[in-house]
Amino acid sequence: MFNFTKNYLNGNVRLLLYYGDIDGVCNFLIGQKFSRQLGFNLKTPKQAWTVDKQIAGFKTEYDGGVTFTTIRGGGHYVKN
Repeated sequence: MFNFTKNYLNGNVRLLLYYGDIDGVCNFLIGQKFSRQLGFNLKTPKQAWTVDKQIAGFKTEYDGGVTFTTIRGGGHYVKN
């Protein structure tokens, strides 16, 4: 999966990785590690993103169009 993703991103396509921060099946730490291992330079360090002035999660942006995002209070089905 790693090599496929890397090749895909070299085609100038953006990638959003998003995880619920209380997901017990696909833990956000795995996604965070995966996004770091893609090898792109850090563009924007981890920062909160908000909805109606409340923290809704955190995001980290990398060069190459990669954004890693967590959804605060989201479980496994946040993706659906």
